[in-house]
Amino acid sequence: MNIRCSRALLALPFCILFALILLSSRSARAQFPAKCDKDNSCIGNALTIQVTQGKGAQYVDIDTSYVLRALDTALTFEAWINPTPQPGKRQFVGGLWGPNQDNNDQWVVYIQDNELVFALSAPGSFKGDLDNTIVQALIPDLYTRGWVHIAAVWDGTSTQGRLFVDGKEVARTSNAQYPISHLHPIESMTLGMQLASCNALYDDSSRFRTFLGQLDEIRLWRRALSQHEIECQRLLSLEGNEPGLIMYFRCNDPAGTQFLCDAAGNMIGSMRSGAHCEASNRVVPLTYTVSPAAINTSLACTSDTTFTFTITDTSFCGDNVDLSIGGASAGLFTLSKNSLSLSQNVPQQVTVRMHANQIGAISADLAATSANRCGAPFNVPLNINRTTQLSYSTGSIKFDTLYVGCLETRFLEDTVKICNITSSSVTISGAGFDSNYFTWHPGGGFSGLPITLKPGDCWIMLVHFAQLDSSRTLYDTLRIRSDDKCPGSGIIPVYGRSQEVIALLATDGKHHVDTMAFEAT
Repeated sequence: MNIRCSRALLALPFCILFALILLSSRSARAQFPAKCDKDNSCIGNALTIQVTQGKGAQYVDIDTSYVLRALDTALTFEAWINPTPQPGKRQFVGGLWGPNQDNNDQWVVYIQDNELVFALSAPGSFKGDLDNTIVQALIPDLYTRGWVHIAAVWDGTSTQGRLFVDGKEVARTSNAQYPISHLHPIESMTLGMQLASCNALYDDSSRFRTFLGQLDEIRLWRRALSQHEIECQRLLSLEGNEPGLIMYFRCNDPAGTQFLCDAAGNMIGSMRSGAHCEASNRVVPLTYTVSPAAINTSLACTSDTTFTFTITDTSFCGDNVDLSIGGASAGLFTLSKNSLSLSQNVPQQVTVRMHANQIGAISADLAATSANRCGAPFNVPLNINRTTQLSYSTGSIKFDTLYVGCLETRFLEDTVKICNITSSSVTISGAGFDSNYFTWHPGGGFSGLPITLKPGDCWIMLVHFAQLDSSRTLYDTLRIRSDDKCPGSGIIPVYGRSQEVIALLATDGKHHVDTMAFEAT
């Protein structure tokens, strides 16, 4: 047998084994969902950088992942940033760039004063900035507008680099003499991507700085996102497995951790020199309106009514909205729909029905919440005062606790004032409870029942709660009978509690000791 041939055959299994090991190690690192991705809320903490120069400069190292090395013909880098000025300095937002010139330059995003810059290095020509594609955009209010979303996009087909601010394209360019159709492969395989910095930081220690401020929702894609995707997804919390998403730092990591969690499951982000995540004041603006914005009304005698609301999304993106009723009286309301799919400027209606015999204040909230995790709910207060022909000074009675055997307070009383608010007479024929734990009697100077109240007349009754001989929690209903024609009139819930201070129980732990025998002395 030919020696060369036999050596090739012997080498083949080793090559296959090496390839299998390499593929296995790569697939082991890419884990979705990421185990560390425990807080996927849209608003929470943010990556915070406070020291920007010297040995203590803060930033994030991204490991030399094979996923990053595979970037070739397209990329999108996006983040929310809240920068603090460093006049005359170049603040790096992130990238794979440096040290030195050309050899290890691939792409970088930075700000300098009020200018946002996205640079890409051409492969093979090594001519410094001459062969780079450099996209620049002036943002006059960069440091005063608060949080701003930036996106840097490049694709090898068009060879153009583009910059987006808050979802709108603000600049695009290509290098006609040195068009970039493939990313420049860096020379050193030990250099990784960085956030809030880059490997060129110390190329000019007098002018280059790490980012000062906070960054949030940092994402890297291996494809060029469309303007629609950038504009709409910036207001969303993603899952982490969207097509082409290779790195996703939510930056919700708790205080004390050294690593940023990659929700895409590919990267390890190591926070250096005290870089950390802390509370963010970023908010996601509501893009839809609800009309009317509140219900404040009185209903005379009505027990069943419907309110109609119009919900309109004014954004280019539209939204999916979940609807719910909350608050103290939520059980009295039902919704015609629990969710809506909203398109731009296309109003949709939902009805809320109230069915209640309860008298007095009825309070609830209609909440419209984005189906995505981003954004606070839009709450519509529902404040309804339901009246009957007779008005009652209280809709419920809740007594304080009475303590068994307490001589200072043997009973409690509460007052119910009943008034005729109509233009005709109403007769109260009687009143009573469902049990015998509570009693009532007319207030001082008022006669007993029956009584006829003329328009504007009032009558007072006192509800009495006396001590019991054991610990009990009591629920009852005061029912006032009258010729009031409104449903629910005269139904008042009553609550009271009697509590033992000291109890002597038999050995079974259940029965009270009522007698004790002592030996004669």
